[in-house]
Amino acid sequence: MQKSGLRKKQKRDLLQKITALVGRKLHYLNKLEGRTYLEISDATGIPNNRISEYFHFDKHQRALTKEHLSLFIGGGIVEVAELKKTLELSEAERDYLETLNVYEDKKLKEYAMLLKKGGFDPGEILKKAWESKGGKKSV
Repeated sequence: MQKSGLRKKQKRDLLQKITALVGRKLHYLNKLEGRTYLEISDATGIPNNRISEYFHFDKHQRALTKEHLSLFIGGGIVEVAELKKTLELSEAERDYLETLNVYEDKKLKEYAMLLKKGGFDPGEILKKAWESKGGKKSV
């Protein structure tokens, strides 16, 4: 797997910055667009109680996990480009966010789901295709 170039503390600090932005975005979706926590939970797969904690980040101070960030991105709640445009980021933080672009790729997700339904391992198929084109064993 590709390393992000961020140390553990740097990644934690970045996720806190992102959580504050996601909290504001959830507030916008809830108050101005009328989307409920349940709708957001359905779109992302993140439990309702976590959505509430991120919505009230100022109170709970519970930062996103990388997994939840990827689900917010995949669910269309926040985009990598939006994060890069809105937040003050170091070059290493920008590089880290760049690795999350894959979660926005709807066609990739669609084919991965089809492969899984067919009993295939999408990761293995991608790895073999990568290696057959001369790619290094680990990305």
